[in-house]
Amino acid sequence: MDKSKLSEADICEKFISPALTAAGWDVHEQILREYPLRPGRMVVRGQKASRDRKSVLRADYVLFWKANIPLAVIEAKAWGKPLTEGVAQAKDYAGMLALRCAYSSNGQGIYAIDMETGKEGAIAFWPTPDELWATTFAVADAWR
Repeated sequence: MDKSKLSEADICEKFISPALTAAGWDVHEQILREYPLRPGRMVVRGQKASRDRKSVLRADYVLFWKANIPLAVIEAKAWGKPLTEGVAQAKDYAGMLALRCAYSSNGQGIYAIDMETGKEGAIAFWPTPDELWATTFAVADAWR
């Protein structure tokens, strides 16, 4: 397999999704692919209106705690792209969703961003749901 020709979709399917599953994430309950962030602009032609599919903004992944609390966003990039290629998008998407944790991956590594502390850098493994939950809600409050 010539990895240099792997697309973002290939990276998600062959590397990121299996690694998230190995870290304990439930693919059916806690991982949402192509998560819509913005519906896209409306295009009106005559009396028909439709969404411009190219303008729809989607996060490659959003990770959830127990299927209903978003914890992190992941931006995937093709194999040949630098590990940090998706950092700006991941930060934007995390900001849009008010999430503390954002990640970028090209299938060869993982770059983590803590939006609260500003700490960022490469990490060896995807965090488990419990680890990410502990990080996201590290400060006890009345709700927790």
